[in-house]
Amino acid sequence: MADFKGMKTRTHSVVLGDLLSGLGANGQFLAFSEVYTALERGVMDAAITVLDASYGQKWYEVTDYMTGPIVALAQTWVTMNKDTFNELPPDLQQLLLEEGKWLEKENLKRTIEGTEKNIQLNVDAGLELRDWPDEVKPILKETAINIILPNWVERTGGADSEAVKIFNEKVAPIIRVRVKADGTAEGILRDRLWVNAPAGPTSLDEVFGPAAETCLQNRNTSLEFPRSHGRALTSSPVRDVIPLLNLPADRRVF
Repeated sequence: MADFKGMKTRTHSVVLGDLLSGLGANGQFLAFSEVYTALERGVMDAAITVLDASYGQKWYEVTDYMTGPIVALAQTWVTMNKDTFNELPPDLQQLLLEEGKWLEKENLKRTIEGTEKNIQLNVDAGLELRDWPDEVKPILKETAINIILPNWVERTGGADSEAVKIFNEKVAPIIRVRVKADGTAEGILRDRLWVNAPAGPTSLDEVFGPAAETCLQNRNTSLEFPRSHGRALTSSPVRDVIPLLNLPADRRVF
């Protein structure tokens, strides 16, 4: 973590910038076409992108390491006016709904397959793959809960926004983190609130320790919190969307 502090890192979204901030790095926006030269000349110390994109641009020529993953899933959808949809024959409505569900499953399957393939391509090209060190993983979780999510809430217009209402209704039960009335986040266990996310640098392990053990013993469940969800921008519905940090040869981060 000490080596990562202040590292100039190319990012391509506000969410990824928040993630880098939580890790102590200096996130900077840079056009994708300029990243190779920036890494080569030392203008950037590291960069984030998806695996197939970094391979296609030959970042392996100016970096030594891949560190990650930063998990992200691209979103692709068909948007239709509700009145227009209701005017379609019932059989066509059903077809659209069924094909949408099939495409969702197919994209997830191909994402996993593509990730494995593109990791190997980069490794074969000379990059060394490194998972996040154990001491960094709790920081990723804390950043997601204490920085990324609250900042997103603010951008949507606050805790009363329609986006937050949908998040709490649809997403929170899955990832077990929901937005409170003041815009901060709190952890939940199934349908029951069980602990507030820390406001400061205290690790989740310190906060969750005894309570987590009790919950695990009594409810036979896990205390999973999401990795940070940096969103990879992509024009294709089926792509490898697991971005990694690519680090130049003269820098050792972990």
